[in-house]
Amino acid sequence: MSQTFLGLFRNIGPVVIFGLSVSFLGAAVIAASGLIIGAGPGEETSLRDDGIGFITFLYLIFLGCFYYSFCMDVAYRAWLGYPVRLTDSAKRSLPHAFPLMVIALLFWIGFLLGYAAFIFPALILSAGWAICGPAYQFGGASILGSFRESWRLTRGYKWMVWLVNFLIGIIAQIIAIILMFVFVFMALLFLVPFQEAGMIPDTDVGLSQSETVAVYVCMMLIFNLLAGLYASMKAVIYAECVDLH
Repeated sequence: MSQTFLGLFRNIGPVVIFGLSVSFLGAAVIAASGLIIGAGPGEETSLRDDGIGFITFLYLIFLGCFYYSFCMDVAYRAWLGYPVRLTDSAKRSLPHAFPLMVIALLFWIGFLLGYAAFIFPALILSAGWAICGPAYQFGGASILGSFRESWRLTRGYKWMVWLVNFLIGIIAQIIAIILMFVFVFMALLFLVPFQEAGMIPDTDVGLSQSETVAVYVCMMLIFNLLAGLYASMKAVIYAECVDLH
């Protein structure tokens, strides 16, 4: 677990910079899609609005997988003792974003089917398929082959892998709650001088548009940082399992 955190925090600069970039891109797309949907003439555009919403959703998932792949690359290179450069990691990670989307979709389909049958098979699948992403990205496995390779590498260590996932999940939720209050408070506090200067309209009801965008950026940044923590964990577990085998 210590290696999970060290892989990120030793290279926290590139991780945060890339996380902020992805968060701003995601918030901008959300704001743009909201404006397009809001500018529609009425109920007749419901099909168009659904299409815009679906495309926005896929774009956000793609950005998330891009960042996930980036953080796995950072953690894995840190594990191997290689230098980490933002642009190099981003270039290596971009081609893996879409395949990781497919892997994530297949994983959740299998997990939900296992959960629908019994909870126990779902737990076994979540442990056995825990490192499909790294197996694809670093091990050279195909999309479907990554599931087989993950199952092979975790053989004999599935419950330990599940336990690490569980503990990281608890830590991530605690960090999420803390960061949510801190980031949102700082973002809203940052906007106060602009409101007092009349540069941003001050609304009495709810949040202004600028405050809403700031909150969106903060929420996406928190989500991305926590996704980065999970990505680092997956990369470290993959490296450990490869060494054990």
